Amino acid sequence: MLNIVDVIEKDEFQGALELNYAMYRNSYKQNYEQLTDIKLVGDSREVRIMNKWIAKHFPDIVLSSELSDEECDGYNRSTIEAEGEERLSTFDKFRYDEFWRISSSLSSVADFHNLFDVDHAKSIREHGIEAIHPDNLNIMLFRANRKKSFKSQERYSWERQEEVIWASLRAVTELSTDEERVVRALVGQLKALY
Repeated sequence: MLNIVDVIEKDEFQGALELNYAMYRNSYKQNYEQLTDIKLVGDSREVRIMNKWIAKHFPDIVLSSELSDEECDGYNRSTIEAEGEERLSTFDKFRYDEFWRISSSLSSVADFHNLFDVDHAKSIREHGIEAIHPDNLNIMLFRANRKKSFKSQERYSWERQEEVIWASLRAVTELSTDEERVVRALVGQLKALY
């Protein structure tokens, strides 16, 4: 996987970089010192997270991202997510955020970037702020979530959620005993949030 250091060390590097969420997650503060311009690439949540952290620590870096079709037609997912998250109780906000941590950790165990993604069962496009709640979240395959797009569907039962995680992992890797223990711990944490 390409990281920021790989880009900076290239002879043709001019201070500008396209940054996706995987590169961001694997970066360190010192990686940003030579950057002047960053184009943020990812979904609205990923872009919002990257933008917030980089703007706070490196206000001189010029940040940009492409406007999605959603934002062009008056639908601004980032705004809806931010307003929805503000309405959550402290405990529900914790639960909501933990879905992304667990999804990322499960992908890391398989050494498969973006194997999993967090899905809003009732889509944000169709249900707005009401979709921003931990009781509306599933962890599913990244490509399945992209295929689902703006459609709503019934939230997975706990049994189905667990089945999706294990079947997806077994389809892409053979887990060691230690890795299986990590997955069981993560699934246990997810069950407590479900």
